[in-house]
Amino acid sequence: MTPLSAAPPNTTRRRAALSLAGLLLASLHGTAAAEPERVGLPRFPSVSPDGSEIVFSWGGDLWRASSEGGQATRLTRHRLDDLHSSWSPDGEWITFASMRDGYMNLWRIHRDGSRLTQLTHSDQHLRHPAYATDEDGEPIITFSAQLEADVYRSERPYWIAPEGGELLRLHDAFGSSPQLSPDGRHVAFTRDGYYHGWNRRHYHGPDAMNVWLYDRDEERFMALTERDGDDGDAQWIDDDSLLFMSDRELDTVNLYRADLDDRDTDEAAFARLTSFDRRDLQHYDVSQDGSTAVLHVWDTLYTLDLDDPSAEPQPLTLQAADDGRDDMELRQIDRDVSEAALSPDGKTMAYIAYGRVYVRHTDEHSPTRAVTPTTHARHRDLAWSPDGLYLYFTNDEDNSESIYAASVTLTRDDIRRTHDRRPREERRSEPGEPFEPANDEAPAMQQEPATAPEPGSDPETLDEPDLGIPQADPDDPFAPVDPGMPADPQAQPGPDDPGVIVEPMQEPVAEPESIPEAQLDPEPPEQDLPADRDPARWHEAVQFAIEPVVQSEHNDRNASPSPDGESLVFRRGRGDLAILDLGSGETRTLVEGWDSTLRWRWSPDSRYIAYAQNDLDFSANIFIVPTDGSRDPVNITRHPRNDINPRWSADGRKLTFISNRSGDSYDLYRVYLDSELDTYTPREISTYYRDARVAASERRPLPVDAEDEVGSRSETEVELDLENAWRRLERVTASPSHEFANEMTPGGDRYVFNAGDEGLFVMDWDGSDRQRLGPSANVQHLSTTGEHVVYVNEGRVGMINLANGNQRQLDIAGRIRVDLHQQSLQKFHEAARMIGESFYRPDMKGLDWPAVVEEYETLIQRARTSSEFSDIANRLMGELAASHMGVSNPGPGSALREPAGRLGIQHERVVLGDGRHGYRVTEVIPDGPAARGPMPLEPGDVITEIDLQPFEERETLMYRLRGRVDQEVIVSVVRPGQRQAYRTLLTPVNYAELSRLRYDAFLERHRQHVEELSDGRLGYLHIQAMNQTSLEGFQGDLYAATEGKEGLIIDVRNNGGGHTTDRILTSIMAGEHAYTIPSGADSSAAGHYPQDRLDAPRYILPINMLANEKSFSNAEILAHAFSTFERGTLVGQQTYGGVISTNSHTLIDGATVRRPFRGWYLPDGTDMEHNGAMPDLVVEQTPEDEVAGRDRQLERAVEDMLEQLDEQARAG
Repeated sequence: MTPLSAAPPNTTRRRAALSLAGLLLASLHGTAAAEPERVGLPRFPSVSPDGSEIVFSWGGDLWRASSEGGQATRLTRHRLDDLHSSWSPDGEWITFASMRDGYMNLWRIHRDGSRLTQLTHSDQHLRHPAYATDEDGEPIITFSAQLEADVYRSERPYWIAPEGGELLRLHDAFGSSPQLSPDGRHVAFTRDGYYHGWNRRHYHGPDAMNVWLYDRDEERFMALTERDGDDGDAQWIDDDSLLFMSDRELDTVNLYRADLDDRDTDEAAFARLTSFDRRDLQHYDVSQDGSTAVLHVWDTLYTLDLDDPSAEPQPLTLQAADDGRDDMELRQIDRDVSEAALSPDGKTMAYIAYGRVYVRHTDEHSPTRAVTPTTHARHRDLAWSPDGLYLYFTNDEDNSESIYAASVTLTRDDIRRTHDRRPREERRSEPGEPFEPANDEAPAMQQEPATAPEPGSDPETLDEPDLGIPQADPDDPFAPVDPGMPADPQAQPGPDDPGVIVEPMQEPVAEPESIPEAQLDPEPPEQDLPADRDPARWHEAVQFAIEPVVQSEHNDRNASPSPDGESLVFRRGRGDLAILDLGSGETRTLVEGWDSTLRWRWSPDSRYIAYAQNDLDFSANIFIVPTDGSRDPVNITRHPRNDINPRWSADGRKLTFISNRSGDSYDLYRVYLDSELDTYTPREISTYYRDARVAASERRPLPVDAEDEVGSRSETEVELDLENAWRRLERVTASPSHEFANEMTPGGDRYVFNAGDEGLFVMDWDGSDRQRLGPSANVQHLSTTGEHVVYVNEGRVGMINLANGNQRQLDIAGRIRVDLHQQSLQKFHEAARMIGESFYRPDMKGLDWPAVVEEYETLIQRARTSSEFSDIANRLMGELAASHMGVSNPGPGSALREPAGRLGIQHERVVLGDGRHGYRVTEVIPDGPAARGPMPLEPGDVITEIDLQPFEERETLMYRLRGRVDQEVIVSVVRPGQRQAYRTLLTPVNYAELSRLRYDAFLERHRQHVEELSDGRLGYLHIQAMNQTSLEGFQGDLYAATEGKEGLIIDVRNNGGGHTTDRILTSIMAGEHAYTIPSGADSSAAGHYPQDRLDAPRYILPINMLANEKSFSNAEILAHAFSTFERGTLVGQQTYGGVISTNSHTLIDGATVRRPFRGWYLPDGTDMEHNGAMPDLVVEQTPEDEVAGRDRQLERAVEDMLEQLDEQARAG
């Protein structure tokens, strides 16, 4: 081939002609690309004031089109989402919610797409923007958000000027989706629905959404709808009628009209305007003139003529040019490793990186090879055959999980041989000729040579998460509400597309010209092995055959080959342990079960399997079962706590595991399965371990095709003494922190484990020579001889020599091209498959789940952005009408993402007499930054400058403090009655700390209120969350709250749940079986008990409990238990009705799916899901009480308790 730089002269004319042809082709290509396509997933439509035009979101951008359909015009273009929009009353401007600065803020744009302006600069999501006209005829923008870190779980309604500026409350009650009537007098808004929204179908309970009205002239609230189902998102047609969404008929959300006959009678007539069946109305908007509504249902926009009572929704066909978003993404995968497996000969490392399989030689200079380069299936569960010939893994290519095996079909040496210049006949009989498949069938899923690698998966979490007071807004605006502790949305790097964190490209490391001889492979001994039976071919492999090993209608995963190479054990479905005979192909179930956390290990002689399995009390014990199924499994640990992670010694005589049987933390335990070892003297046992260590050092991979050597690793068969093994257990360690990720060397003489946050450790069998190897890591396994531990940490693989602690990083190199459409489909199917297999009700509530998934796949096919994906996936999850469900995508990346600082004040904007703008302090939150400075601020103070810079006309305090969290600022203040301005130094805090300050103030206010209401007779405790922190706070405050009191009010309102119900019950349900009086004390002082004899502080006097519709999950279990045990009076509102145990499953790109796997039932069989705890005394929280700051529920709880105490006094 002639180099381009040396092109002969006569090619110039031809090249010019080719260039002209290329330009023509490029022009044609550009024309084709610009041709319109059907808009496949329009969302969040808004309609112009006269009903002639609409704006909608598609592919994360805003588009404008005629309300009759047709060609759409792009208005915005940004890699982060532009979503809900609203038209100004004059039709010239459009305000919209956008994620383009990393938070959902409000922006404004002209109808032609010009003059883009950011209106708000919040670090919390602002939702439901709507243009309106106030009572003076001036345009304003309304919206709702959680900006004030309220303890009560709800948004508040706000408004802002169209040019931006300070965010102001529309009224002082809670509510969302506010809409002003055309005359500006009334606000329609939605109350409740905090935990679900419209994606969850068929919710009926105390937190159902309802439509309310607020009369701004009379300052009066009115409930427009009052039922236990969802009504909401009202919009005005005119001053006397409005529309709202409701699921009250047809089991489907439709559009309804409310005509307000007589405001004085608080009555309205409702009429259903649409008849959608099964596919819910998702969103809608009404034109300013009240003539037209635009609706979003499934994948289509409709218009509805509101002037014609008989009108039917008319579907719109919309076309638009390609949205211009990239369908592909390049991704570095060298820090995306989630699994690693070292081959039996210690020469090849296999990896899972971003869901793909890779291998490389373990020397420092070998290339990375992709075993599965041309697929978007997700792979996991690496395992080598004991002879190192095959690499097993799980693959979900067919939308179920199946087990595959990879083998080598081409090596670098094979390629070199093909370039041998000798005649073919001279090479025909030469040993090592390139491998030809032994059978006539081409291997399934034959892969081409490739060097590009790809990334990994995360294991499911096993514990129910702590759920506390409301989180700050999630990074994904369509994520389910996370009722956890408050925290700022985490900042993320700025990738090319939302939801993907891309590592920076790295320069390749220069390859050395030579490799030290010490690093070269030793010359292999002469072996008469055909090429397809030589495990050493993995060392230089470049091409692989991938064949299915277990492929069924079930989900099959976690393949584990037997040490003798004859069988494969794996988990089938939810929790069956199945075994495959690799010779006959026969599969049988060894252990039946439902426990998806089932884990196991083969005995070294392949005769037994030790496994850990939960019973119905979620007590995990370790069982040993013969692999031939000749005997039932034997429980060798027999304890009500958890015994997990069994590990065998190479001689099969010893087993180690971890257990929390001796306390809250997990420690190492061991048992000698050969009871003879228990009789050894110290000298004999030490000799045993020395000899076992020497024998382990001589372990080698299972020879290939050496049937007579199958048992070579275990010289003699060991008879196991299992029945009484549970009596012979020994505790090896006693640590206050968890010890986990445990492994045992083959000789049984050393243990490797993580010790809490202290790091990764190794120690001898007798507890001596404990050494820290490094930080805590995801331990994968030990090498064949036990000399090295293989681990994954922060997406990288390493090996540590246990003898000297030397470490090596075995990084992979490369990048992959991710087809975002294919990845979206894979994520969708994995999420749906996981829910279908593990949902707490196997009947899926009567749904044909595969059919529903297939239907939603037609929508997910059209998703182009991460928010579209999570929106659709959450609608799919909502079909199950259950709590604790949803998909959350990784947070959007934006270089502009900055949390705002808070001074711990309430404030209002003012203009001083000299024209300066400032913010008057109306409240100082105790212990906040403003209360702690060198000159604490006081109500009435006016802040005029931040860092010596005055405020511009529409500049907000939040904007000036953005990015200033934990950074000292100079605050200039004018104090009433003083001529001199002051300056003070304050350090702003973030939203999470503001939430803590607001909660502490709430707590103190309620303590004082109970003290006043009861005249000092009662104590008060609020349980913020059902987590360890709140438990310790409850136990620690119990004494102080009840000292000298006759009774106690326990408040679990606005508690998002967790897992500590039974520990709280330990304190409040312990009956009095005795009391003690020490020498010299008052002999009449009954009711006292030594606290050191108790597991937790005890309280036996009367208790009343408060709960409300925001009491959720484990907080509801506590409320139910309080009523079931008749411990006292439950006061307030019925709890939400959302009780399911859940954990989290991570998808390939870091998105998480909540997995509700365990139902909770009352003793009479009532499912707590959908059936919240009903108070003995129902007291509603009203908007009027919220405005007045009155707590009738607390007042009634105190009143009832005092009545009980007085009655007891009269009776006694």
